[in-house]
Amino acid sequence: MLARMPPVRPPILLFHRRYRSFQGGHLKLRDYIGHTAASGLFAPALHMAESAAGHPFADACPLWPAYRPERAAALFLAGMDWDALPCGEEHRRPVINLLQGLRHADPADRRFAFLARPAIRLCVSSAVAEAVRATGQASGPVLCLPAGVDLAEIPCPASRPVAVVVAGLKRPDLARAIAARLAPALPVDCLTQPLPRPAFLARLGAARIAITLPEVAEGCFLPALEAMAAGCAVICPDAGGNRDFCRDGETCLMPPATPPDLADAACALLADGAWAARLAAAGRAEAARRSLAAERAAFIAVLASVASRLSPAAV
Repeated sequence: MLARMPPVRPPILLFHRRYRSFQGGHLKLRDYIGHTAASGLFAPALHMAESAAGHPFADACPLWPAYRPERAAALFLAGMDWDALPCGEEHRRPVINLLQGLRHADPADRRFAFLARPAIRLCVSSAVAEAVRATGQASGPVLCLPAGVDLAEIPCPASRPVAVVVAGLKRPDLARAIAARLAPALPVDCLTQPLPRPAFLARLGAARIAITLPEVAEGCFLPALEAMAAGCAVICPDAGGNRDFCRDGETCLMPPATPPDLADAACALLADGAWAARLAAAGRAEAARRSLAAERAAFIAVLASVASRLSPAAV
């Protein structure tokens, strides 16, 4: 009788996270854990250095009680995760580094120093990739993997009882000023506090017009793309990293980030339903091109390249 061979287990890709409060970047990290699990090339594992209540990783993958990079075949780092990695460890196994913000290219930011440590850098937008390349400091390849959204989880209803939703979690004072200019003449939903994700997406989908408020400089700013996927006509000021999918007059309107300009843009769209419908259709088509499935396919190609270079001892 032939001996039964034990199942071949994929090598470990070890993630690291410190969760103090909700930020959109945590959801994108969870997406990458899911991509890894779906790849069949690596098995994800996660060490959480700190975990406040309500973190989104509880059922994402096995949790390691200690950060043991020497037990993994490859490592996945984002943001300040480099602080947890002993110096020199990146020379012993591949590191994949997710860059979600423009501040990685700012010499005044602590993240800038991490560019000298070897890694495959995945940038969520062309703006981030271009900024990092321009520094000349990145050790290893710098790739652009456009951030995607899960179209299946974003409702796009036919009925939209709300005229305008203002997604202003990052700029609550500006959001309230816009809402004050539009109300009480229009039904306005002003979002300035964190919401459970299904509730946030449902409130986007209930509105005809979405004003999304990024910080002055963003690596990507997914709420605008989510509003496009929800079928809203989107208004979003320029934030640098949103230019890949926010194109003024084509997929959205991009007025200056002032209450009069943003409120006037919303009123103009509400007064011209055909214009708003064209903008909403173009935005939804743009979101479809930037799906989570497309992001997954691009990342799995990266994982395949990494897997092909692993030493037998690492597998």
